[in-house]
Amino acid sequence: MQDNEHSPTDTIRAPGFKQEESASVMQPSETVEQNLKQPIVTPNPARTTGAAKFVDPSADPLMKLGHMHRQQSDYPKASEYYTKALGVYTQIGDKKGEANALMFLANTHLLQSEDKQAFRFYSESLVVWTKIGESQGRAGALWGLAQVHQNRYKYRQAYALYSECLQIWTDIGDRRGRATALYGVASVHSLRKEYSQAFALYSECLQIYIDTGDSRGRADVLQSLALVHRLQEEYTQAFQLYSESLQISTDIGHEERRGAALRGLAEVHRYRGEHTQAVALYSECLAIYTALAYKKSISTVCWDFAILQLVLRNYRQAMALFRTPLKMGSINDFRAIVQWRASRARIETKTTAVAQPTTRKNLHEFSKKLDSLWLHYTRRSMLPMSAGYSSEKKAA
Repeated sequence: MQDNEHSPTDTIRAPGFKQEESASVMQPSETVEQNLKQPIVTPNPARTTGAAKFVDPSADPLMKLGHMHRQQSDYPKASEYYTKALGVYTQIGDKKGEANALMFLANTHLLQSEDKQAFRFYSESLVVWTKIGESQGRAGALWGLAQVHQNRYKYRQAYALYSECLQIWTDIGDRRGRATALYGVASVHSLRKEYSQAFALYSECLQIYIDTGDSRGRADVLQSLALVHRLQEEYTQAFQLYSESLQISTDIGHEERRGAALRGLAEVHRYRGEHTQAVALYSECLAIYTALAYKKSISTVCWDFAILQLVLRNYRQAMALFRTPLKMGSINDFRAIVQWRASRARIETKTTAVAQPTTRKNLHEFSKKLDSLWLHYTRRSMLPMSAGYSSEKKAA
């Protein structure tokens, strides 16, 4: 797949995974923690022979404008243009164009945490792809539905849909599609704390990216493998994998992935109690995302960095970091805003709610508790940049 192609299933990473939700055996806070921070690979059905052919001149510029606004994270405007393009495709009877516009429209809602609308449009797209017998598009719609279920903590349904995607891409001989599906299945295992299964599937996915020369996909999977190790407190292995991902991202000149790798390394240092290194890495990561104007990524890093400043009792710096996403208007979930304000109030009053741990163990537990609080109120799926695609790409 070409790096500059648009995918209607590209999403944020949440890859923590960004970037959510695993089997009911997990506690809510633990579940969401993994969700936001693990990257997730996204498929690209638009690369199929018929999925993204704009046969009507009036629909072509509408879709391109939608892509432009989507890349700029202006999702309401992107939805407006995709909706107009959908109307054109429907009017002229172009089913492939209609299904593709529905996919992008669904993805735009997914990026805004509007799961109900995303589910509706992915489902409509699936119906059209199925009617015209387009396997690639059908797999992409199923993938989108899997992500919606993941956001709703319906892991069993998400797992089934990822598995169906895996079967489709395997049957048609699409190795990259297979890697994408393996990534999805692995993410569910990771959320269920079934780390050995997750590791095996991620490793298979990684080998495909190595074989196909997909450096972006390789960088993303290395970060997911690193996360599996970090969640098991295997910090040495996590550090090595994040470092490898950072090197690849630097070599290919991909700043977004480079920022994600730096954030992963910062997290490892934070959990190790190596605060000086963590501060430097968070600062570098934040500078990258600020330059790219990626609001959601900035918000995530600000939260991580603020937690570290809390641990260091740098309350003024922590408050400034907490305020940044609110000033940008990048958090539109009411519960998230309440939580952010509550956190700020705790800093300002310096109550016991922010605690003042003294031992290294207490610092570690304190950081984890704050992470869980934040992630509980900002549940996002483990949406990655990956499979060679980016959730927040620069305009072409």
